[in-house]
Amino acid sequence: MSVGLLTGAFLSMSAAKSVAYYEVKTSPHQKVKAYYGKELSALVTRLEEFKALSKNAPKERLQEAFVECRSHYKHIEFIVEYFFRETAVKVNGPNLLEAVASMPKMPLYPSGFQVVEEFVYTQERLDRDGLLDEIDGLKEGVHKLTQLESAVLLDDANLMYALKLNIYRLITKGITGFDSPVSLNSMEEAKFTLQAFDEVVGYLENANDLSILTKQSIVYLENYTGSFDSFNRADFIKVYLNPLTSAIQTYTERMEIAYPDHLDFAIRKDAKHMFEAKAFDLAFFSPQDALALTTENVALGKRLFEEKRLSIDGSRNCASCHNPALAFTDGLKVNTVLGKEEGLLRNTPTLINAGYQSMQFYDGRVAFLEDQAHAVITNKQEMGGEFATIIQNLLKDKSYKKAFEKVYGEKSITDREIKLALAAFTRSLSAMNSPFDKYMRGEENALKAKEINGFNLFMGKAKCATCHFAPLFNGVAPPFYEKMESEVLGLPAENVEEGAELDEDLGKYEIYKIQHHKRAFKTTTVRNVALTTPYMHNGVFNTLEEVVVFYNEGGGKKYGFELENQTLPFDQLNLTEKEQEDIVLFMEALTDTSYVK
Repeated sequence: MSVGLLTGAFLSMSAAKSVAYYEVKTSPHQKVKAYYGKELSALVTRLEEFKALSKNAPKERLQEAFVECRSHYKHIEFIVEYFFRETAVKVNGPNLLEAVASMPKMPLYPSGFQVVEEFVYTQERLDRDGLLDEIDGLKEGVHKLTQLESAVLLDDANLMYALKLNIYRLITKGITGFDSPVSLNSMEEAKFTLQAFDEVVGYLENANDLSILTKQSIVYLENYTGSFDSFNRADFIKVYLNPLTSAIQTYTERMEIAYPDHLDFAIRKDAKHMFEAKAFDLAFFSPQDALALTTENVALGKRLFEEKRLSIDGSRNCASCHNPALAFTDGLKVNTVLGKEEGLLRNTPTLINAGYQSMQFYDGRVAFLEDQAHAVITNKQEMGGEFATIIQNLLKDKSYKKAFEKVYGEKSITDREIKLALAAFTRSLSAMNSPFDKYMRGEENALKAKEINGFNLFMGKAKCATCHFAPLFNGVAPPFYEKMESEVLGLPAENVEEGAELDEDLGKYEIYKIQHHKRAFKTTTVRNVALTTPYMHNGVFNTLEEVVVFYNEGGGKKYGFELENQTLPFDQLNLTEKEQEDIVLFMEALTDTSYVK
């Protein structure tokens, strides 16, 4: 063989090795990381340009530059939110004060896109100095992402679950306006999110079904020419996004991808979509020693729930305030203090779906239902019980000794065992099979047109879903469901049109004395809300129609209250009477009485 032929053969072999080496280096995970790095770099560049423009460019050009920056962030959000949640809050958290309990007098000021958005889309004179400061704050968060870039450790499991969670985020925060509360550019940003999804899916093997569904979703958005208010969210979720997360699940099963074991989330990892029956894992909201919801465990909890020996004078049990016939409420504005005629401080909340919360009580003072049971039993105004006496009395009853032995394996009774059993019963009160749920699972006739329109209003124009997050419709923030939101609404003490006075209950403030928590209360669920009148923490409203009017007119602003820390926007929602009626009809369609069985 000639030297030329040898050289050619050697070069061919080297080229083949280079190609093989290149293919190893550009696995799907590496391609995703490269895409992330490219988009992050583009975000850094666009932010620099945005800052330069902020000095003198007209507002319209600034808005264009803002959208350009947002597009690059939305392209990488699935990784940022999955791996760097704390930094994600700095980059794209809500424009609300925060604080930690250990430093109540040191508020944590918000930063990021949502703060910048309020400057860029203001209807008033543009504060350029303030805008420049906030862009610098946003840049700090993005700079942190560049420092953390090497910490993106992608494998099949993390990649697929990050993508799935980001679709959940799109459903609950993206298309509702939570992410873009001022510009309401939600539909275009949804397109950015899905374009990134489409890019990443293109790197995967055997993912043609995912690619087709994603492209169909993008086309749907590209063809939409209406407003934020008129977008058909029910259709978009049901026809496009639910099938997309279902396809992700099918793909992971087909490719034998196991989701990461080290991470626990509220939505079961194998759920096809977030509206699926039993999509949410009650164990996520429970302590490690929580009882399983077996027949025996729940039966013991139910018996204790009805046991008057838990109260100091034997006159009251849990059902005295949480009446099963009244959806586990009492139908009263407030119940009475034990042994007195005076009223308690707050309205009795329903226990239905109370297990799907990361904090209990209106002021959020405890995390678990076990702690809630302890607090109520020992509260001198509610039950006034003493566990030593309670245990002594229960041990005198042989049937209780037998029941505790069956559940715990021993005849002795402890206060923890009582609380665990009560919590098990409360967690069993799950009601997630309403007409709305059936509709989202494919039963086309489960909802009427007005109810569907009510859902679209709830998720859009009325902005209800920016606090009552679907599909739990409470304040536990998706898609991780770790933190439960509290809101300052500006409620009146009495339901009167003239001469209303601000309710004096300081709510969450009383726990840690954090200033911006004054009159803040947990965002409770609107599931089964048609059964739980009267409404709000003080029981001030008797009908859902009154509640909707209150929100429609800007909360406390309706009564002339000036609350600097009101988190409910002061702006009127401008809902028509028909729209308000449809929202009420939708909330009524969240009724599920299966807990009765």
